[in-house]
Amino acid sequence: MSTAERLSARPTAQRVVKRRPWLAALLSFLAPGVGQLYSGDPRRGWSLFALFVGLEMTEALIVPHAALIVGFAGLLLITLSELALRIATAIQAFRLARRIGATQITWNQHAWIYVLLVLLMPVANAVAGPKYKTQSFYIPSGAMTPTILVGDYLTIDKAYYRSYSAERGDVVVFKLPTDNSTDYIKRVVGLPGDHIQMKNGILYINDQPCPRKRIRDFFYFAGNGRVIPLAQYIETLPNGVQHPLIKMGDNGPLDNTQVYDVPPGEYFMMGDNRDSSQDSRILSAVGYVPAENLIGRAEFIYFSTDGSARLWEFWKWPFATRYGRLFHGVS
Repeated sequence: MSTAERLSARPTAQRVVKRRPWLAALLSFLAPGVGQLYSGDPRRGWSLFALFVGLEMTEALIVPHAALIVGFAGLLLITLSELALRIATAIQAFRLARRIGATQITWNQHAWIYVLLVLLMPVANAVAGPKYKTQSFYIPSGAMTPTILVGDYLTIDKAYYRSYSAERGDVVVFKLPTDNSTDYIKRVVGLPGDHIQMKNGILYINDQPCPRKRIRDFFYFAGNGRVIPLAQYIETLPNGVQHPLIKMGDNGPLDNTQVYDVPPGEYFMMGDNRDSSQDSRILSAVGYVPAENLIGRAEFIYFSTDGSARLWEFWKWPFATRYGRLFHGVS
């Protein structure tokens, strides 16, 4: 037999390989289109894969911003829609593999190609998304009550301070300067060069008091079924940003302080729960926060597990302070 005859006779029987429907479904769920490639439908497989790579990149670009508008319900809808599409492509790949039973192996039906394509899907998201990188945080303490409650889940924009400086009123997640590993969340009240002081419970910035207006009491859940009514105010910072705060009184340990001179390149942070917040007023514990310690700006609360979290507020006021991009001031 000639060499040409041997080459033409060799591949056919060996290259027809049985397809496993469950594997086709799994591959297409992980990376839509790969299951179709595996099952011998390269045109549909490459088309679906390209479509979903485009969707992943688009989602990475727009979701962090769209989420600020659509809130938790919108994010849930986007997530469920993508999940439904993945399931649909997985079912189609399963049926295709079961129908054909076996297929002749071609150049794009090798294990290393499947692995590469499955890994490319999250890479597409990562490549498109770093400029608008977001991160989720769980809040275990009440230092930012009433703005953020214990049990809240929120997202932060980690890219914001790459382009902008922090402003008064920003709610910021930062690395604790005293150990540079613990994450804190507080509100920026003092900028570089500012003089900060507390007098009788009133915040003074550059020797000027920040006006505060008393509103309805805030009912603080202190645990063990105890509910404590606390005085609640709307404070107005020098740049016009307004935000809520709560206080037990105006003669606590942190209500009358020294003058803090904020160094260049650093910020002064305080919690909205003014009498129960370990913040920049305690120099030995927190102190001034360097700009390089800022992780990101808090953007919106998307879920809460707090027993008093009033999830109904999300549905009633989707753009209100509890849920929406209003950490940075309420008017």
